[in-house]
Order: sequence, then structure tokens, then C-alpha cells
Amino acid sequence: MYPPSEGESAEDDRTNDLELADISDADGVIELVIVVDSSTIIEIKKRVPADQQWDVYDQMLTLVRQGRLAFPSQVKRELAAERHPDMPGPWCARAYRERQHADPIDETLAEILPFIEQVVDANADPDREPADPYVAAMAWELIGRGYDVAVATDDVVDRLPLKISLRSACEGLGIAVWTCDTFVEWVRSTAAESELDDEEIGA
Repeated sequence: MYPPSEGESAEDDRTNDLELADISDADGVIELVIVVDSSTIIEIKKRVPADQQWDVYDQMLTLVRQGRLAFPSQVKRELAAERHPDMPGPWCARAYRERQHADPIDETLAEILPFIEQVVDANADPDREPADPYVAAMAWELIGRGYDVAVATDDVVDRLPLKISLRSACEGLGIAVWTCDTFVEWVRSTAAESELDDEEIGA
């Protein structure tokens, strides 16, 4: 699988209107995988009422176990470095142990380098490894393995000349991008669908 060449349109079937509930085929095989960025994991605390956050993070953990939700290890390290002692940090540490998809390999990062090299802030601390390039690379690898993929990120504003947003990098690769509201809607609708399936099985 090759990234779009320079000047070539990246538009294809991986659009931003992926069906939220279309996560598996008739045989239960996972078709849609969401790769989530640190920014969206944190943004949930702002967008979801406090009394509902635990349920959303718990549903996300189930999706990680099912292989429907993924993130690279750099997301965990980024959240740890930001010192989020409440839900984002502990959730990510626990979910990391339940991941079903491996970190992207170096060859993938090299393959898509023209699209991701500018997502790193030119003034960033050189001792801190940013997660954004690895989020895009993980999504790219999963697409290469035949999954429908969207990246959930709230890094959507370019800050040129310092950096481009993760959204811009993903769009250059033709990868669908969801912000927090769409991601949370997917988490909730998927959880509701799973509960309905369990009820039908138990009936």
C-alpha cells in the first residue's frame, strides 16, 4: 500500500461519514477500527458530563479489548507526561495492557514521512516523543490490513509555520478524521448495539 503521490488527490472510500454502527460483518469480523489520539481522550472530560464519563471510558475499554479501538504506546506516554492523574491517565494505562493492535513499525513511519513530518512542533522538546506521527502510522497500517479506519483527534487547527494538525496529516493520506463528539457518539452507539446483541443471545 502506497501513500498518495505529491499532488495526487487522497480522496477515496475512507471518508469522514463512515457509518458509526457499521463495525462488523455478518460473521462478527471487525471491519471498523478507530485510532484515538491523546487530545480526544482528554477532550472527553470537557465534552461529557462528569456523571457520564466513567461509563464512556468503561465502554472505550471494552472496545479496546474487542480490537475496535486502538492507540499507539506513544499516546500512553504522552498522557503520562502531561500528568493526568484523573480518568485519562489511569484509563490509558489500563487500556494499554488490553490492546489488540501493535505499534506501527519504523518502515511505515518512513513510508508516510512526507505527510507526517510537519505534525511535530518545530519548537517541541526533543526529549519528548510526540504521539501524532504514530497515530497516523498506526491508522495507515490498519488500512493496509483491510480495515476501515478513522482517527479520533481534536488536534484540528494548523499552526503554521510551526506545525500542521493531525487532521491535516490524516486528510493528506485519505484517512477519515473524527473529533470528540463523533467519537463519543460512536462509543455510545456501539456499546448500545453490543448490549442489544447480548440480550438477543440470552433470549
